[in-house]
Parts: sequence; structure tokens; C-alpha cells
Amino acid sequence: MPDHCGSSRHDTPPPDHHNPHPDPPVIQITHSHATGTRVEGSGKGDGVWEIAREQGFRYSRDVGIYLRLSRDKNANEPKINALKYALERAGFAVQVDIDNTWRAAADREADRGERIAAHADRLRDRADRATARSSRAEDRAQRITDLIPLGQPILVGHHSETRARRDQAHIDAAMTTASSEAEYASKLAARAHGAAANEAAKHAGPAIMRRIQQLESNKRILERHLALQSASGDARQRTQDKIDRLADDITHQHTVLGAMADAGVFVAWTTADFQPGDQVCVRGWEWRSVSRVNKKTVRVDNRDQCQLVEMDRITGLRRDGQQWDTPHGQPWPVELAVRVARWEHLLAAASVPSNAYSDTTRHVRWAQRLVHGLDLDAADAELAAFHPERATLDVRRAAALASTYLGAYKRLTAGEPIPDVTESLPAVDLTPDWRLPDTPAVDRRVDQLRSGDLIKGIWDLTGNARILHRRFAGPVDSISDPLNRHESGTWIGVRLRDGEEEWLQTHRWLSTYPQAAQDPPSSPATSPCRSGRNGSSKQTIRP
Repeated sequence: MPDHCGSSRHDTPPPDHHNPHPDPPVIQITHSHATGTRVEGSGKGDGVWEIAREQGFRYSRDVGIYLRLSRDKNANEPKINALKYALERAGFAVQVDIDNTWRAAADREADRGERIAAHADRLRDRADRATARSSRAEDRAQRITDLIPLGQPILVGHHSETRARRDQAHIDAAMTTASSEAEYASKLAARAHGAAANEAAKHAGPAIMRRIQQLESNKRILERHLALQSASGDARQRTQDKIDRLADDITHQHTVLGAMADAGVFVAWTTADFQPGDQVCVRGWEWRSVSRVNKKTVRVDNRDQCQLVEMDRITGLRRDGQQWDTPHGQPWPVELAVRVARWEHLLAAASVPSNAYSDTTRHVRWAQRLVHGLDLDAADAELAAFHPERATLDVRRAAALASTYLGAYKRLTAGEPIPDVTESLPAVDLTPDWRLPDTPAVDRRVDQLRSGDLIKGIWDLTGNARILHRRFAGPVDSISDPLNRHESGTWIGVRLRDGEEEWLQTHRWLSTYPQAAQDPPSSPATSPCRSGRNGSSKQTIRP
């Protein structure tokens, strides 16, 4: 019977509650060692993701629906079958394609390295964008602040109160955004650094040695298990495939170690390098005496008990008063090596922020400056001017320099007067990238600086006294255009050659050496900066 609209009530078929998808799409569950387990053929809102999520699958905009940690592994058939059954119950047609053929170890490592590098690059890009957003928010706050007279309070009841409170709210919101974006950028940069550092640590020589030991142990276990299995069957074939893959991994890792040894990057210690009576450095900081050399380990005396040490944990060898840091390296005296290690420990302690005002930090700073003929209050940039050449020093000269630092430090710690320490220190055969002349400096305002000038420090007025702060020093690289900040005055940015930058008001004075007045650098042995300050001649170190 037709209804009131003129059509039969049976023209439209009733809904099928048992089959909500009359024409369901074909869902493909694929697995391979190169791509892992993925779900393909799904569309937005079709319900596949909700079902897959209950089965432990995940979603990514780049990959789609996937199973975590499934790449370069055999298919997890229980999870795949559970998802297939759940999708079929929901009315989907499902096809499963599984390929358990494993990839070569070299291909797996290359692919992983590319993926980690791409991931770190994406994190760095996100960090850069967050930093840019933080800078823009800070600039917005600064532009509003510059229009407010310095120290101007909000005048309650005045017609400007509404606008003043609105400006303050905008400033607070912009600074909150700048702070949160800067924190977010810092976290992203830390994640990028951690991802790259973690991948690099896996390719270190000792890590590869430990990996080879673990792979060989797993291979021996599987070989014993294979010997107990029946002569045929799928289980035996799967075990044999695992053994073949482990053998390929071991061969590849040995190839990597051989390439590192040929290039001189890392040479592994072997038991042939040791004999009873030697001393070995374990884990980079403790020295133990060797009592016996085994096939793969050495036995060392650790206090009242013996300890077996693998080759990957040994980082040094001492014999007959000489020390080897690597099997292919040149030996050097143990006494000098101990002094260098002591100085590196002091440098690490001085770099801790909580020790900034300790006697150790002060004496470390003074020792470095005295050795190079600098003032005790010289800026860190003056000391860093020696670093470019120090980076190219050979091991013996670098060790001699560290030993000289330690000698000065010990004399300062013992309470010896600074003039006496300076008088007997040998000169160092190093030429700095730049150095402040002995001639008197010229006071100039920041708006009078030119590119190429040398800055000795910034003058500051404290009470009735002028104090020269040496924290900002070095050759000027560039000067920015004046920036008018209204009530805050006019500011100029000064960038040094080492990248340090400082924004100063135009009325600030600096102690400088104009470019035309700078003397050409002389050799360290005859430089007046090295011997003229205390009037004594010094013998140059020749390690």
C-alpha cells in the first residue's frame, strides 16, 4: 500500500544490522622485514583504526596503522590473526600478506641510520620553528614595553587605565608564550641530540665488541638447540634461518671493526697485548694489575679479590713506566699521563656551576692565565684565543701543556705568591688567534666602535667608582644599526668574532684598542705580552 508520500514503504530496503558495511573495503595486512606490519586500504571514519587500536596497533600520519617494533622481525602472527578476525566480524574483507625474508645486516644498519638521521632533522626543524615563535613573541612584548615610559605605573581611575591594563595583559601573554616556546624548543633539541648520540654510541668500537659477543652467544645457543631437534620440520627450518641471520650479523660487525682498524679510528685490544704484571685501565678510570691472561679475558687484582675483565672494557695499558692508550698508539711516560689525568679531573670539577666560587675553580682559572701570560682577570675569550692552535697539537705537546697547567695550579694551591709563580713559569710555544696589546686602552662609546676593534671590557659605574668588567672581550665582528626603544633609550648590538653578542645603550663606554692601534703579533718567545709584564725571560716548552 502506498504511503502518504505516494511511494511504497518497501521501496527502501531495511537496514542490515548484522552487516553495517554493505560494500566493505578490502583491508590488507602486510608484513615484511623492510616495512614491518602495516594495515592498508583503510579510510578515515571507516572504523578500522578503532578496531586495530584495541589489538595493540598504532597510527602515524607518515606510516598509517602499524604494529610497533615489527620492522626486521618475523611476523607476529597471533596479533595479525586477532586483528584479521576482529575486522572480519565487523564486516570487512581482509587479506594477509606475510614475507619473513630477512635483510642483510649492512642494509638494516644503513636503513636505521637514515631513519634516525631523518628523525633528528625533523626534531631540529621543529626546535628552530619553536625558537622563532619564541623570538617573535618576545619582540611583541618588547615593542609594547618600549612605548611605556620607564617606571610608569598604572594610573587607577585615569582614562588610560583600561589601555594600560590591556597592554600589560598583552605583555604577560607574549612573555608566557615566549617562555613556553623556548622551553619546548629546548626539549626538542635535547631529543634530537639524544637520538643522534644514541645512534652514534651503537657504532663505537667497544659497543661493537660487546654486540659481537652477544651475537656469538645467541648463535651457540641456537646451534645447541638445533642439534636436539628432529631431522626435518618447520621448527628446524626457522631455527636454521635464525642461525644464518646471526652469522650474517657477526660477519658484518667484524667487517665494521676491521674497517675502523684500517682507518685508525679504533683498534681493539686482544689478549696477545697483555702479560702478567701489566697494569690495565678498566672502564677508563681505575688501574688494576694483571695476574693472568686467559683466552678471552684477563684476570686482575681488585683489592682482596680477583676480577675477570673483557677486552671491550680495557682502555689503557702500562708496562715498564710507559702507557699505551690504544694498541696502535705511541707510548708516553706514566708520570706525565698521571699529571694530565689529574688536570682533566680539575677542569671537570671547575666546570660544575656549583663550584663557580670555590678555591679549585679560582686556582684553575689563574693557572691557565699565568701559563699564557694573561692577567688574572682576563676574559675567558682571551684564553679561548689559544684553542684553535691547541686543537691541532700532537699528543706530547698537549700533554706537556696540561702538565704545565697542573704545576702552576699546585703552586697556587700551596700558597706560593703569584709573582714567584709567574717568575719561574716556562713560556708556552703557542700563538693565540688574537691578543690584547700592552699599550693603554682607549675608552670609546659603543656607537664609536668599528669592525675589527678589540674590546678589553665594559665600564660600569658603581657608586663613585668605575669598574671594568672583562666578561665581554675580543675582536669586533659587526655592529648593528641603532635601535630606538623610546623610554628605554637607543641600543646597539655588538657581535664578536667568536659569536658572542651584547646589546648596550649608546651612553655605555668600553675599553678598546682601535684597529689601527693594534700591534702585529710577535712570536711567543719574544712577545712583550709574555715576558714584559714581569720583566723576566722564560724558557719555551719543547716537549
